[in-house]
Amino acid sequence: MKGVPNTKNILEQIYWGEYAQGSLPVSDREQASRALERVWADAADRLGFPAADGLRDAYQALLRQDSADDFRAGFRLGAALMLELVDRG
Repeated sequence: MKGVPNTKNILEQIYWGEYAQGSLPVSDREQASRALERVWADAADRLGFPAADGLRDAYQALLRQDSADDFRAGFRLGAALMLELVDRG
């Protein structure tokens, strides 16, 4: 656009109409999510919706448990580091 400054400031990009959500790079998580959706759709076609839905529920339960376990391990590590700091302080 002639006369429109080329800026990197997001507020100016929005004002000048240069910002578009759809033109932003897709994150690794979003790419993985889209790939997983294609797998679930294929599973529903091959196994039927009830079986694919059960598979998805079981997988999500496993992910939630993994996340809780990772959080617990990280919390314990943080506490151990704090105790080490206090003991040597």
